[in-house]
Amino acid sequence: NDFSKALEIYAGALKAAEREGDPALLADIYYRMGRVHLRQQQWELSIQVFGQALTLLETSGPDASKAIVHSNIGIAYQELGLADSARSHYLQALEIRRQTEDRPGEVRSLIDIGSTHLTQGRYTKALEYYVNAQSLAETLKPEDPATVGAVLTHMGSRYGELGAYQVALDYQGKAL
Repeated sequence: NDFSKALEIYAGALKAAEREGDPALLADIYYRMGRVHLRQQQWELSIQVFGQALTLLETSGPDASKAIVHSNIGIAYQELGLADSARSHYLQALEIRRQTEDRPGEVRSLIDIGSTHLTQGRYTKALEYYVNAQSLAETLKPEDPATVGAVLTHMGSRYGELGAYQVALDYQGKAL
């Protein structure tokens, strides 16, 4: 299948990159392999492979690559039902995104952190993160309307799940 072929190609690229000794290239290949495992719902394997990418990236300062890897590890942990572990990685991604002034990424991290609280039944805490994401997204509106729309849609869905249907409709309407 396509996933097997992708992993086969990445394995070959990994061998070549190891010969070159380029940590950034190796990290990128591990990241891409981790994404394939994530798409295949191989959560534990994706965590392991993303961890290899993260180890290679640790020598660099805070950058977008590390934030993205932490977010993907968080996704895998969340899929395993390990919200605390997921949140730990989402928080690390958030910190990096704040340091690098990646505002759209920061919005995404706030939503991710909120979702971990939501899965644990901490609705007030989840909404706190969602509101913070919305506030930050609103400041991006002229440059990044897609992020704003995604946040408003997400918040509308969460309020709908909580039974606050009018509030949910209001958010969905704002997203349009």
